[in-house]
Amino acid sequence: MNMCCKSNDFIKSLECNSFEQIKKIPKSDWHNHATMGGSANYLSRLIGVNIIPKKMYADLDDITLWGYKNHVPSLDTLDGYLKRIQASFVQASDDNIEKLALNFYYSEVFMFREVNLFINIIERFHRKYAPKTLLYPELSIKWTDDPKILINMISEIISYNWFKSIDICGIELAQPAQNFIEIYRLAKNNNLLLKAHVGETGTANDIMETIELLHLSQIHHGIAAVNSKYVIKYLVENQIQLNICPTSNIKLGLISDYYSHPIKKLYLSGVKVTLNTDDMLCFNSSVSEEYYKLFLAGTLSAQELNEIRIYGLMNS
Repeated sequence: MNMCCKSNDFIKSLECNSFEQIKKIPKSDWHNHATMGGSANYLSRLIGVNIIPKKMYADLDDITLWGYKNHVPSLDTLDGYLKRIQASFVQASDDNIEKLALNFYYSEVFMFREVNLFINIIERFHRKYAPKTLLYPELSIKWTDDPKILINMISEIISYNWFKSIDICGIELAQPAQNFIEIYRLAKNNNLLLKAHVGETGTANDIMETIELLHLSQIHHGIAAVNSKYVIKYLVENQIQLNICPTSNIKLGLISDYYSHPIKKLYLSGVKVTLNTDDMLCFNSSVSEEYYKLFLAGTLSAQELNEIRIYGLMNS
């Protein structure tokens, strides 16, 4: 890829308010939950049910409730699951996502009984719907899961050497991070990148503690770091990447608007940040839209947003 040329194109597209041109330029998405990564419009056409994302969500439970009321009965089957995956890859291709980390919950793998069958099916969908996108599969567990019960299942899944990273998602720090040390040690020994959802609803101290206990190199969200100069300094010095999702933060009521989003202070402080979708299906905002919204709000300049884009593309 000609970085210089694409940089000029990207900056010009933002400054000229040319959203369609922004879509054509390569980007990354390092925080994307696979079953929620497609657009509501596309899935609506696919299943014949009108899926309407809410303007705001009270919390994570509200997202689950919205799903059950709107579309889960049509998608909560094996065929429905595959339609979700199809939608995620179609969205990545449509938005020119060059590098995509799709997050799969461990139980999704065992829906297919055999790990290898799951991998083969996902790879087939990848080749069919987003062949130009580089896929970085991410294995996910939840903060509410029992690590002692999971350890053998996680060990089996990662033994296939397909997943590139591991993550803990859901209700932040529903139990102490130290409970997951054994699983994360196993993941590290198998060369997985270590990530976790933390600092979204929690504190800057939660971020520090989780990084140190689990030896994380990336954080999903991590916006609470903005409240601590010490934590910001730690993130910069240790090159800890924050995979930030502005629209997700705003629609969950964590941040008031795009202009005041912490990404500005974090980026200007030297923290490595990327822009991502989180859950496109319910938040209704693509990666291109995330860049565009931050530019229109005056949060960051076109040049600064391009630097974030380039960093995301250089990363793996």
